[in-house]
Amino acid sequence: MLRRFLSIIGIFLCLSFTCQNEEVNERIICNANINDSYINNQIIIAVNDLKKDYDITDFKKMDVIEIEDLTSSYDLDNVKDGFKRILKLTLSTSSKLRVLDNIKKLEQREDIYFAEPNYIFDINEEELIDYSNETYWSNYIDKIGGSEIWNYATGKGIKIGVIDYGINKNHPNLVGQIDENLSEVFAFGENDIFNSPNSHGTSVAGIMVAKDNGNDVKGLAYDAKVVGLKIDYNGSPSESCIAEAINYANEIGLKLLNCSFKLTANCNYLGTIRQAIQNFNGLVICSAGNENWDNEIFVHNPSDFEFDNIIAVGASTMNDTKADFSNYGLNSVDLFAPGE
Repeated sequence: MLRRFLSIIGIFLCLSFTCQNEEVNERIICNANINDSYINNQIIIAVNDLKKDYDITDFKKMDVIEIEDLTSSYDLDNVKDGFKRILKLTLSTSSKLRVLDNIKKLEQREDIYFAEPNYIFDINEEELIDYSNETYWSNYIDKIGGSEIWNYATGKGIKIGVIDYGINKNHPNLVGQIDENLSEVFAFGENDIFNSPNSHGTSVAGIMVAKDNGNDVKGLAYDAKVVGLKIDYNGSPSESCIAEAINYANEIGLKLLNCSFKLTANCNYLGTIRQAIQNFNGLVICSAGNENWDNEIFVHNPSDFEFDNIIAVGASTMNDTKADFSNYGLNSVDLFAPGE
């Protein structure tokens, strides 16, 4: 049986590190170490002052040569409580040790809420159905009453953001189903939004919006459109890339965002991504994971972030039992959908 996690079903149903962290004086201290995987000349910080115009002179003796505001798209007069500006600092020296030393300095400053490396993730993507298999796919459609649902909703007028490694826009079932104008890439040295190293993002998009091209296969929301949000950093995306993709989705007004992956890194705070999701003005559909563990005990991000706009989806069998590989959790997994 194919293993997969149908977090995308959660979207349709909604249409009709090891790094220990502690909060000290309302600041987050992250004890990153030299063995963690992160970009060796970048630091991400959250600042308390929403209005201050930071420049490199504010970071003397740290060799900062560039500052990028990752939250520049937000209307700072209309943000949620607890919102922090997120800045990415680029250093002139490429040294992991230098990054850690500067983080320790930044944590002593009263204007800094948190400072952390720009982590690089080994993303574990959840295995997906081969939706081009007519018989296999129709079983899932029948299981959730897809034909009946289509009498009420087909996704018309909806745009869904897909954060992934890319989508093949030339797939026969996806021609015309991707909003190419809004799709964007968030990766260093990568310009081709639709060049994908694997079929994962294409499968995600197909499960959502595939059009029948004569093989009797249709996505669950076949009248919706997908916005591709490609992430990558030499095969592994960075924390800032993922956060920028989420912030961009928010900026262009998307209300549904799919994250069918697990973030694996030696840190479980991930403040930049946390804030991006918390301030996303819509639903973020996350896979709950395929490790067959209790997410109340073991960390699975981003599905474990405790925000009201996250829906964590587990995998069930055709008999409505938990798939043997699926993660679970009384409070951390919101619903299950066919996925075995």
